[in-house]
Amino acid sequence: MFNEKLALSTSATGKKWLGQFTEPAEKKSAAALLDSLILLNEADIAEGIRAGVERLLESLPWPRRHIALYAEREFDSDLIYKSDLIANENGGYRHRAMRYEAAVKPIRGGKRVGSEGGVAYIISQMVENNKLLKNHPNPTNIRAKSSPVRTIVVVADLIGTGTRVCKMLDMFWRVKSVKSWVSLHYIKFSVVAAAGTPDGLAAVRNHRLKPEIFVERIIPTINRWPNQIIADEWRALMQKHGPQSGRGGVDRNGFLSNSALVAISSRIPNNTPAIIHKSAEKWKALYEGAAPLDLKWHFRLQTEDDVVMRAAEVRGVILSKDLDIQDKKLVLLLTLPYAILRGGKSEVIADNLGLPVRDTENIIEIAKNSALLTKGGRVTDAGQEILAANRRGAQTRPVAVGQKLPYYPTQLRVPRGGSSNASR
Repeated sequence: MFNEKLALSTSATGKKWLGQFTEPAEKKSAAALLDSLILLNEADIAEGIRAGVERLLESLPWPRRHIALYAEREFDSDLIYKSDLIANENGGYRHRAMRYEAAVKPIRGGKRVGSEGGVAYIISQMVENNKLLKNHPNPTNIRAKSSPVRTIVVVADLIGTGTRVCKMLDMFWRVKSVKSWVSLHYIKFSVVAAAGTPDGLAAVRNHRLKPEIFVERIIPTINRWPNQIIADEWRALMQKHGPQSGRGGVDRNGFLSNSALVAISSRIPNNTPAIIHKSAEKWKALYEGAAPLDLKWHFRLQTEDDVVMRAAEVRGVILSKDLDIQDKKLVLLLTLPYAILRGGKSEVIADNLGLPVRDTENIIEIAKNSALLTKGGRVTDAGQEILAANRRGAQTRPVAVGQKLPYYPTQLRVPRGGSSNASR
């Protein structure tokens, strides 16, 4: 079972928030809502972004072409580059992108820049250690003959609805030079994020620039929660309690009704339900601004095993405690419906597993190399034997081909109501 000591509902801050509910049934449902939140600290964000950039570098067909990194942020202008009119050979003039548009500066009470500043700092660190990366270069640096850029990357900590990233991609697209680069296949676009919801990632992926996305954590939403009976209870709470709207005037269900289930140690995004992230006259948010000191422990001390066991609990899978961490991930993978496994998309599978994308890709590869899963995503006889051992109550340990240690999933059962509606 998931370590209850790490549950937000057991913290001093969590108990104070839950104290606003007087009915026992509502308090129980609210506690489950708190404990469903994915907790991300600054290190998680930094690690996720670095992992995404590394995966991007590994995917590129050109080994020595440079990558331009831009932190996702807000701008005063509609164009990300300023252009000059340059005379051409025919005696006319054409627009040529020349300068990077300065981003909005921090203003007290103004637009949010905190997370953007953190992302910009992560970019500056990565650039110092990799000469192929460029930190917010201007168009002249992108065109440089000695080190031309072939991929422009928008970097974000969290993609909730995808609105902000899409707006930034629009700012690139409006620049005539950028349109020329894209049409000539001189430049391609990518997006790197530490975390994102399925709907937000789908929105970004469908942008006219068709960016390739590299994300580490898939954030669940209430609309896609595996158990919709519980989700309906949460929706009832959101309608009955808390402010009428969220921070920034967004819907009480979260920005664009996203209802993301995530909390970051530096803030709670307004993609989450307003009942969690915003205080009102007679209502107090879980926390505003940075997480209180008593929650720092919860953000920092989740082990890899805690993450896996929590994912299994959410999906109604009981894992034997004597399995090592790799075996737990493998068994959890094998319980997924074939409709999900056959697609082979790591983001979709990670969403249904509740595990990081990088871990998911590794465990899929292990399952295939161990002959537990075919290339087409079908569970093999060896994999089925592992799952069947629980159903028939076998006392022998079925051995997975290619593994040093046998599995012993005698308590394993198929997840209840496994979700198969993840974004593709």
